[in-house]
Amino acid sequence: MNKINTKNVMWLIAIINVLMGIGSLMTGQATAESSWGKANVLAHDTFYEQGYGIAFICIGVIALGIAMYTSGKVQAKLTLFTALGTVIFLGGFWIMAGSNDQTYTIGVAYWLPPIILIVLAGFAGQQGLKSAD
Repeated sequence: MNKINTKNVMWLIAIINVLMGIGSLMTGQATAESSWGKANVLAHDTFYEQGYGIAFICIGVIALGIAMYTSGKVQAKLTLFTALGTVIFLGGFWIMAGSNDQTYTIGVAYWLPPIILIVLAGFAGQQGLKSAD
């Protein structure tokens, strides 16, 4: 397998997070309806879904900073921590969603990109640690 570059992976994470964040900001009501069911959506649910959009944009900005202002082993370690942080975020979110009194559905469009990015970040971080000065 060819080396997966940590800088490129962090740029990819930054771009995808910012795009998903903008998407959440623009479709908060629709996301709330598809996740909770149209009959279960309360007035504040759109606000929460849009709040996730802001969080994704912030994660994208952090990833951009890692891509632009770090290198070598530091960048590899931060790439691994990005993967770990995403695992904790998704795992915690799934636990909370599963223990909710109501059924909360997380669509494939919301969990598949982070899973792919976790795998890429993990591979890139490991390879970066092995090849860095």
